[in-house]
Amino acid sequence: ADRLLSRVAVRPIQNSRLVDLVVESRDPKLSATLANTLAQLVVEQDMESRFQSAQYASEWLDTRLAEQRAAVDASEAALQRYREAHGTVSLDDRQNITVQRLADLNSALTKAKTERISKEGLYNQLVTLEKDRAALDTFPVILSNAYIQQLKAQVAELQKELANLSERYGERYPDVVRVNAALQAAEARLQEEIAKTVESVKNDYVAARSQEQSLSGALEAQKRQTLDVNRVEIEYASLERDAQSDRQVLDNLLQQAKQTGL
Repeated sequence: ADRLLSRVAVRPIQNSRLVDLVVESRDPKLSATLANTLAQLVVEQDMESRFQSAQYASEWLDTRLAEQRAAVDASEAALQRYREAHGTVSLDDRQNITVQRLADLNSALTKAKTERISKEGLYNQLVTLEKDRAALDTFPVILSNAYIQQLKAQVAELQKELANLSERYGERYPDVVRVNAALQAAEARLQEEIAKTVESVKNDYVAARSQEQSLSGALEAQKRQTLDVNRVEIEYASLERDAQSDRQVLDNLLQQAKQTGL
């Protein structure tokens, strides 16, 4: 070996990745055979080294593939469990529905609040004027009540008739007593109808207030639900990203394993 190496020279060719492999001996054929054999051995050694590296890489990739498949299975199983637990099969539709309900409830609450304020103001005015008969008679709700206006006309007619009869016959005259009783009955019905109207306005106000409170509670509940849906969406998106990332890593490893195998 030492004698052979003493006859071998390797001379790099400047500005290239080539070398001249020179073998000197007394036999030209032997020199050529030695040079060609040495070159062939270098090529084979390089190929063997590359093959061993690829084989090591292939074995390493097989191990990583098994680990990554387990990671993909785990992340996708976690995603599926979360999907089943929170009903996130159609999360976008659920989010859209939740937001739309929130908008609808907000609009309905605004309308209910406006209506409650209007009816509350009307009721408070009626309560203020309830003892002022003259002012109460001119109130729009009273004026628009046909039955009250009919009773008022009846009372006015009986008052006129009573005044005429009282002036002519005196208070104890039977017709005077009869008309006076009819007048009292008509006034009682009038007061009763006015009280019913005031009570009706109060009931409308109470109903409007109850509706506003109900919608306010529903709106708050919907806000919490919207926040819950947003939280679920964020957590679901995080799990989905993890699953996609694990799947992408697995796909890359599969591609590398295929190339290494080739």
